Amino acid sequence: MLTWISENAKWVIYIFIVFILAGLLFMDMSSLQNPNSVPVGKINGKPIFYDQFQTRLQQVQYNQNGQNLSEEQMVQLRKDIFEQIVQEHVFDEQIRANQLEASVVEMHSDLRLDPPPGLKDAPIFQTDSAFDQAKYDAWLATDSIYDDPQILQYEFYLKSQKVPLKQLQIFVGALHHPSTLESQWVALNRELRADLWVAATPTDSFAVENPDKAAMQAYFDAHKDSFHVEKDYAQIEYVSLPIVPSVNDDSSARSYAQVLLNQINDGASFAEIAAASSEDELSAEQGGEINLEQWGQLAQETVRALDSGAISEVVRTPFGWHIFKSLGAVITGDDGKVAQAEAEEGEGLAQLKAAHVLIKVTPSTETIDSLEQVLQKVKDAVEQGADFTEVATENQLEVEKTSWIGKGEDYSKFGHLSGLQSYLFRHPDLPKNDEVTSNILHNKEVVVLAHKVAELKGGERSFDYFSSRIEQNILEEKKMEAAIAYLQTKVATIKEISEIDSITATPAPFVSLEAMERVGVDGYVQALGYATPVLHNVVKNQKVGEWGEVLAGNRNAAMVKVLNRTEPDSLTLQNTTASEKTSAWMQGAYSLFNDWLVNKKAGLKVQNNLDMFFTE
Repeated sequence: MLTWISENAKWVIYIFIVFILAGLLFMDMSSLQNPNSVPVGKINGKPIFYDQFQTRLQQVQYNQNGQNLSEEQMVQLRKDIFEQIVQEHVFDEQIRANQLEASVVEMHSDLRLDPPPGLKDAPIFQTDSAFDQAKYDAWLATDSIYDDPQILQYEFYLKSQKVPLKQLQIFVGALHHPSTLESQWVALNRELRADLWVAATPTDSFAVENPDKAAMQAYFDAHKDSFHVEKDYAQIEYVSLPIVPSVNDDSSARSYAQVLLNQINDGASFAEIAAASSEDELSAEQGGEINLEQWGQLAQETVRALDSGAISEVVRTPFGWHIFKSLGAVITGDDGKVAQAEAEEGEGLAQLKAAHVLIKVTPSTETIDSLEQVLQKVKDAVEQGADFTEVATENQLEVEKTSWIGKGEDYSKFGHLSGLQSYLFRHPDLPKNDEVTSNILHNKEVVVLAHKVAELKGGERSFDYFSSRIEQNILEEKKMEAAIAYLQTKVATIKEISEIDSITATPAPFVSLEAMERVGVDGYVQALGYATPVLHNVVKNQKVGEWGEVLAGNRNAAMVKVLNRTEPDSLTLQNTTASEKTSAWMQGAYSLFNDWLVNKKAGLKVQNNLDMFFTE
């Protein structure tokens, strides 16, 4: 076996090379850094060099198997890679600070129990199409494989990165020590159950006046610490023009479709023309064959009028310009057999079969340029001192205003718009730009000219930003006060009810009465919410057999009667406590490591310069 494995070792080492290339992206990559290049960012003063970042980006793009990413996806990918580099900095710093390093035993164990992705699928480790651990162990026992430079490189990765990171996770997680007493308290609460009657009055049953600005300002002043923004925001007014194909675009698409039709009529293969030129990529791979029903009534009528094998003229549908070919019909008889034939009435169910070549009608560069020229006229006037709204109105353009747009966010109305973020949140190290409006921006749907009218820096308190929330909070408080006051007038009526039936379930207008069984402190009661402090207090502490006071619940004023309360028996409590302790340790260690990582990242001084290199 060892001879056979040795002969196939080069193939296996190739897999290691592929994995190591991915693994190296996790590492410092110092050999790729050019000290003379401008950094795309800094972490505690340590530069992230452009070539390091670009190498990472290109590697990820390569792994997309040729998939073209949209501008929006590329922006997100760059953000994710930058965030990953910051995270790796934390790991590397902590591994060095704690002098973590893998032993030979740990590395061998990791290599044996957690092979690099793809290695288990290597043919030399397969027996009956399944991974054979014995073959893999025999390969690992071959001393000569460890002399290969690529294996040595992977060994370095295990020693300095992969295994130490696992050690770090264990060390941080070890700080979590759930006690038996804590687990018992959780278990007791979890197993505690109560049967309830719940009377509720929805807050939406009451109309209240909208608060005036003075009341809203007073609310803001009283709760200022609740109304600060966590990052930068900006607001714009803008004019836009939808990007739609022009008459010339439609004519050009038709002309191209006619050229293809002429080629087909001159003897060219319909399937080959479809494969090479159709813009319906899915059917193009099948020589143009389509499910005709998915292309609308006009397409079906066109094909129905054709003899089997005949070609249509160019036909316009909402999808673009088509050339259709009839492939006859599929006849399904009562016996379930299918035959290719002309549809004949009474001989089973006929389904038309067809193929097509589709040429889509899309806006041309000239069309987009003409739209940009309209907005450029507005921009030029504004940059010379004219009022944005006045110039837009003169050019019969409607000015709209956005809600607050956060740094790194898109505006939902027109989606991702390359260049908008760079305009709204210009990097301070870039040369000053005296222009008050954006460049002419566009995506596939719209052309936009933006004018920033307001901005907020992270940490600032803003009445304007939170005004809608403040208004809603005040309205909800007023509605709750009205609901509580109303329900209090019905307390006597509710307390007189001894049985809930179809009549007593609605003891008064705007009041419902519901019986609920075996409710836990972490359960759900519509009027009180899910696992809320109010529900916890009712289930655990309210006196059995009596109605409690009227409470502010979940969009309801509520009153609860605890019919009975059941505590767990000793065996159930013991088993639940043991299970909870194990679960708490596993989940707690995981959560602790995540919290630790978040806090470590928050403590870094990170400078992100991506917007100096990429238009976002």
